[in-house]
Amino acid sequence: MQKEVSRWRNLAEDDLEKARILFNNEKYDGAIFFCQQTVEKALKALWILEKKTEVPRYHDLLFFFQKLELPAKFKTTCEDLTGGYIATRYPTNLPFSFTKKETEILLLQSEEILLWVKKKLL
Repeated sequence: MQKEVSRWRNLAEDDLEKARILFNNEKYDGAIFFCQQTVEKALKALWILEKKTEVPRYHDLLFFFQKLELPAKFKTTCEDLTGGYIATRYPTNLPFSFTKKETEILLLQSEEILLWVKKKLL
């Protein structure tokens, strides 16, 4: 089980690196997508550790926020990243544009959630 937890954590760290690269190249929609993926994969690692079951195939970070009882300060980030994930995947249905500042904030918050999860995984 620990191997599976490590695999999800490593994927989350890799996605955070991709988000940073895209942010630095002003590709904000891609950065938002990989921020969402960072948090999703980190929370899936935590799910395996805490629930000791296979991870649900959901992309809604609020689902994981509620089921894993994350700190309240992460709720808005989970909402924003889930909305960003949908907007970047289905742009014909939802108009979107992310500013540098909005993306930077979500990137920093994604890093914070990943660090919080990594401490729980120790």
